[in-house]
Amino acid sequence: MELKDIDFDDDDLKIDPEEQRKISEPEYDDDSQRSKRKPFVVVLLVLLFLVTTTLVAIAILYVGKDLFLREEQNVEQEVEPADPKIYTQAEFDEKLAEATQKAREEGEKDGEEIMKKMLREVSEDNSGVLMLLRELYPDDMIFVSGSKYEYYPINRSLKQNTIDNELLKKDEETGMISYVAPDGAKSYICIDVSSFQKEINWDKVKAAGVDYAIIRVGFRGYGTGKMVEDTYYKSNIEEATSAGIKVGVYFFSQATTVEEAIEEADFVIERISPYEIDLPVAIDIEAINETARTDNLTNDDRSDFCVAFMDRVKSAGYEPMIYSNLTFFIRKMNMDKLEGYEKWFAFYNDSIYFPYDIGIWQYSATGTIDGISTDVDLNISFKDW
Repeated sequence: MELKDIDFDDDDLKIDPEEQRKISEPEYDDDSQRSKRKPFVVVLLVLLFLVTTTLVAIAILYVGKDLFLREEQNVEQEVEPADPKIYTQAEFDEKLAEATQKAREEGEKDGEEIMKKMLREVSEDNSGVLMLLRELYPDDMIFVSGSKYEYYPINRSLKQNTIDNELLKKDEETGMISYVAPDGAKSYICIDVSSFQKEINWDKVKAAGVDYAIIRVGFRGYGTGKMVEDTYYKSNIEEATSAGIKVGVYFFSQATTVEEAIEEADFVIERISPYEIDLPVAIDIEAINETARTDNLTNDDRSDFCVAFMDRVKSAGYEPMIYSNLTFFIRKMNMDKLEGYEKWFAFYNDSIYFPYDIGIWQYSATGTIDGISTDVDLNISFKDW
């Protein structure tokens, strides 16, 4: 907040006419007597005037000092930069949020800009205000990296995410999220599975309300580079389709060249050709917690390899898609190169933080579905495939 000068209204300095002593010239019967007393009257009037003005001046100084001290105290309370108390992170976040809200409500634009600048500078060295920063900087994607924050400008020329988080509804009993679009279009329950889920009773899965299933066809080893077929992909595709569930497929990629990406696409196309595939064919690209053969790829490399995979899939007559998570999409890919391709977004939360258009959102890795004995990934599809 800015310290503003204190202006006194002239009316505040006036003395109430009812309380002011009236000074008038006494009546005399005699002109000579009046003339003799005239100097004395003048002196008396001057003395009374001086006393009165002195008292008024003292009153002004007293009131003015009191008002100034109050204003100064208020300003100090509003802009106090530090408190000797050591705050917890939660208390610190709360104070920042309250200060920002107050600045907005009072229309203190300059103060808000100063605060935003300060917060940005502080956030580059400290953590704990991620959600607040994301609210303050809607044109950036913000991530925690160690003890600092990273800012990635949003490309507004790309197709934007139009999903309203307020319209996402979570069933507390099942943990499933649904969505009803403003135009009335509904969402679809989707799961993705692999050999990790072992044997699945797809009839029970269908009865549990699942509409779609995305099934892993295989993967490339992050160490050896060898491509491996998922041992359950055939039975999963056949039994899910038989139960009335529409299916799509995915392949976990570790391609290090365009040629390897095309090889992965051909691997998938060959294995799904006997089946009806209604949902997209996705390339799964994400970080590995251990040393991987793709560690040294550039953002352009990863994006180009994904495009090569998806173009090959499209040429075979399938809908291509790319799967990844928030940090990998924004920090490890060039999103402009992925424009025009369907996106399957992984972000484990009850709401979405992603600026670009998506078709499917994976919101949990620990879902439970009748007919599956293990945890299973839960997704919501915003499209009717």
